[in-house]
Amino acid sequence: VLVVLLAASPLPAAAQTCNALDGTWTLLPEKGNLGSGLSFNPWYAITGVRLTLRQQERRIEQQWQFSGPHVARSAHYAFTVDGTRQATAVAEPMDFEYVAISALWQNCTLVQTGYSRLFGMEIQTTSTFVIAPDGDELEIIQYGESPISVIDRRLVFRRGP
Repeated sequence: VLVVLLAASPLPAAAQTCNALDGTWTLLPEKGNLGSGLSFNPWYAITGVRLTLRQQERRIEQQWQFSGPHVARSAHYAFTVDGTRQATAVAEPMDFEYVAISALWQNCTLVQTGYSRLFGMEIQTTSTFVIAPDGDELEIIQYGESPISVIDRRLVFRRGP
């Protein structure tokens, strides 16, 4: 009887480990799926991205550095992960930069919605931040729909200097 009871008892599940987002991350374009790219304007094609993330409790800071043949931009976002829409301080944002952000945690996963503008219309892009179990890679899965575009891409970053 004891063997049957032990066999029927659920075993404790392995605990999920949460790797910190903190660090500097470099885009690995060959590992992801950029689709048409990060900018809607081909002149501003982005070929490199460096992302620096800092987290302090519910507050997150992101420093995005975009580079390409005709673009060298930096965007800084600081927001509280509480689900509210928060304006960014990006002056004259380009189509790949956000004018506002909202974010929530789903267990260890940051789910962020970025609001940008294209041809006077607001576009929402949902980004899901997933850290590899070894903590060395960050995958950002992005999706969004608007009357003029569909965004469906996967950005893969390597942690490093």
